[in-house]
Amino acid sequence: MKCAHKQITLYWSGELSAEQMAKVREHLRDCKYCAQYLDELQALASDIQALPELDPGKNLVLNAVRQIAPEAHQPPVRRVAILATVTGLLLVGIAVWTYLPRNTQQLRPSILQADGRWGEDSKEEIRIAAVKNRLQILKRRQHLTFPSRPARFPGIEKEIHGMQHRVSRISTCMTERCPRSFREILIHKRRKG
Repeated sequence: MKCAHKQITLYWSGELSAEQMAKVREHLRDCKYCAQYLDELQALASDIQALPELDPGKNLVLNAVRQIAPEAHQPPVRRVAILATVTGLLLVGIAVWTYLPRNTQQLRPSILQADGRWGEDSKEEIRIAAVKNRLQILKRRQHLTFPSRPARFPGIEKEIHGMQHRVSRISTCMTERCPRSFREILIHKRRKG
């Protein structure tokens, strides 16, 4: 027999006629599944009646929505600020990762103290170190960017050549091969320029 749970629900609620109630009562004696279903309905009804009654209040729907989705009610300004901060940090990270050289140890300027002197000669050595550092950066950038055809980009080649010439000229003047007066003229030129 095909059991109709709808009839059992109507039997439980008392909505059937007397004749139908008698048929369902007889069916419940024979069918253990329908009897179990009726027991579950009665247990559910007693559990529901045991719950305390709640006062809905004025803002029932609003409070229910706030409990279900609290993050949806953040002020829009806060969400925009958080999004802007995350985006800014991401862009800074990408910029740092892109523009910093991979091997920074090679590109640090080696500033040497020449015989404990911190006068004009030391300043020139610092300038030489800075020029050499710039030269290393240019060579590295040229090699990384254009390893197969560096001659196609004469701007970098010209700057590298000029830097090499400056390093050799300053280095020559730093030795005793150059008269002291010429060194002083070169230093004086640098101060003006």
